[in-house]
Amino acid sequence: MPLRECCTKDEMLGAEGEGAGSVLTYVTEPESRKQRRRSPSCNSLLQLPPLTFPHQLTIELPYSKSVAARQILRHYLKHQSLSDLIGSGVIGAFFCDDLKVLYHAVEQLAQRQGSSSCKVECGESGTAIRFLIIASLFEPGDTQLVGSPRLIERIKRDDLQFITQLGGDYQWLSEESTLIIFPPKEVPDTTLTNRWSSSQYLSAIELCNEAYGTKIAYHFSPDSPSYSYLQLTQSVISKGDKYPLERDWSAASFWYQLLATNPQVEQIVFPRLNLDSVQPDRAVADLYRSFGIETKESNEGVQITRVGECTAQRIVMDLSQNLDLFLPIALTAVALDCPFEITGIHLLRNKESDRIASLIENIQPYGVTGIELTEDSIAWSGTRTPGAKEVSIHPHNDHRVAMAFGIWGSNQSEIQTTILTPDVVHKSYPSFFDDLLRYRNDL
Repeated sequence: MPLRECCTKDEMLGAEGEGAGSVLTYVTEPESRKQRRRSPSCNSLLQLPPLTFPHQLTIELPYSKSVAARQILRHYLKHQSLSDLIGSGVIGAFFCDDLKVLYHAVEQLAQRQGSSSCKVECGESGTAIRFLIIASLFEPGDTQLVGSPRLIERIKRDDLQFITQLGGDYQWLSEESTLIIFPPKEVPDTTLTNRWSSSQYLSAIELCNEAYGTKIAYHFSPDSPSYSYLQLTQSVISKGDKYPLERDWSAASFWYQLLATNPQVEQIVFPRLNLDSVQPDRAVADLYRSFGIETKESNEGVQITRVGECTAQRIVMDLSQNLDLFLPIALTAVALDCPFEITGIHLLRNKESDRIASLIENIQPYGVTGIELTEDSIAWSGTRTPGAKEVSIHPHNDHRVAMAFGIWGSNQSEIQTTILTPDVVHKSYPSFFDDLLRYRNDL
């Protein structure tokens, strides 16, 4: 398989690229840049220092994990070299751990000898293991998908009946945190009757249908959580190799949180972020209007400006299509003392952490009370009491918890906030704390 011919790992990490048709130059990553990436994230904890922000920030966002992951799997399934993606800048996305995992996973599959068994490491990546569960059904031999205990726990909650409906079988090796997929001789054309807890399976099915000409159908309502990510997959397929890699709107959401909650900052510019993107979390631009944030295109990129305040007596939002926006939006509302009700969130309990529990656990020491839960919603009455003088944030291995509370903690001038295991942000946004701590004023 030509995938192996892409480039070496060192070349991959040293490559830079932007838009389609750009010239790629392989370079050695400067030592200073390596040091910036390693600090402070490789520490076991990060005590947030005092920060002073200018009125305008320019933030270089990482590449979209969702878009890049779909392009990686699509190229593997179609027997295309990943080097074909270089012109659209995909190599720059591989600083994110999730994409490294998926890249190396399909590279391992590409090296399979005939119908021999193949072991693939999925780490903490839900995207990788769900994509590869589907892809493994089209492989010539069994595939052992190895993940962290938390990842395997998450996948065990999914309904995997579709594997047998497609003629395959599977086996759990719990002590080894391994799921073995046994493929059928031929995947049949059929309509699946599964209960879908993640649209990632369906995205992988769509990519396999395109690559192999199968006609696997399924039932998935447009009202289902994360349906918007299935639409993203269909857009990637329809545009094919011409689909450009984009900067990440999910990553931008934490800077929306900063702009809405820190009076020092008046404007943030995101170079090369696409305002017309079909990324589901592009919705952050519309949702943050409720907090007085305006989003528009400028010569420098997408520009967000604080033009007003949160005037609503109560914020009500359905985030079923934008679950990754839950933490920045909830913490923004609390920071602005704006009561809220957020619905469509039941699947948040099965993310890298139980994000609903993580929010409550980490925000209560700041004196935030009056939170009410149902199976699919969370509401805050606006009640606050005096908080602790020092608070340690437990991300529970969840990158979005660390980033959202990193922004929250940076605004707590009277409370010393410490982020435990800040390196978890490497999963999606490795330079996040480096970008934030550029504005420290204690040096």
